[in-house]
Amino acid sequence: MSDPVPDPEASAQSPVTKPQIPLTFLLVTGNRWTLSFDPEETIGRVKEIVWNEWPADWSAEQPPSHSFLRILYLGKILQDNATVASQFPSSPASTSAAPTSSDALATPGAAQPTIVHLSVRPFAPGPEDDIAKSKVRRRGAGGASGTSEEDGSRAGGCCGCVIC
Repeated sequence: MSDPVPDPEASAQSPVTKPQIPLTFLLVTGNRWTLSFDPEETIGRVKEIVWNEWPADWSAEQPPSHSFLRILYLGKILQDNATVASQFPSSPASTSAAPTSSDALATPGAAQPTIVHLSVRPFAPGPEDDIAKSKVRRRGAGGASGTSEEDGSRAGGCCGCVIC
């Protein structure tokens, strides 16, 4: 005789497919790229995924790490700890009774991608030594000659003027 009770291990092996939220990333250069994410993913994790899967033909635009990426939606920079589901609509445009022309072109039941801007923060300046060297070069270019002690005493100025 067979047991009519379903096996709990068998039901655990068949995962329930969660709806993915498609995002189209738009760079300042005009390049677009669409990826889909789980609703529970954090924005910080999305940045990591985007950086790790960066297209090879965009290598000139890739920052040194994912921390240089900013995702903007509706004019706001999204925080790393927010989830994808809390920031973006997850349901397809099936709430309207009459489909629009753009809905007619889309596949039935598929969510339209949400367009977000992907901003790459400027890279950090080099070590502090490089900044100090550039300041010394600027002081020397002004034509003022003096000893290193004088340079230290008038660190804010570049021309060596004395006002009494």
